[in-house]
Amino acid sequence: MVIWYGNIPEETAYVIERTMLPPWNYLSWSVLSICFVVPFFILLNKAVKTKPKFMIGLVSVVFVGIWLEHLLLVGPAISHGSAGLPLGLFDGLITLGFLGLMIFSVVYYMDEFPELMQLDSPMEKR
Repeated sequence: MVIWYGNIPEETAYVIERTMLPPWNYLSWSVLSICFVVPFFILLNKAVKTKPKFMIGLVSVVFVGIWLEHLLLVGPAISHGSAGLPLGLFDGLITLGFLGLMIFSVVYYMDEFPELMQLDSPMEKR
């Protein structure tokens, strides 16, 4: 997105190339679908946005799409000329490790500062 609003056309060559050449073209179109098309059409329905469990599921799908988008940006630079996507067990374990650290950090913060996690807004106390 920075490429377009920053008016940096020289940075578009690699993005266009990744949408045309395998194996990255399948990933790039999947990322577009997962991160934009699917959430856009699902969130047009107002009733869907009022169901927290459904929204958590949708956010989880978009989270996976953003992870794949980062793979799309970094992957070709570290695996020149690969015939397939450079995904392995180690990549999944690293992702799960960072997800665990993030969850641990949030839970620790919520335990240490419970007064900041109140649902009452400051405007209601006036």
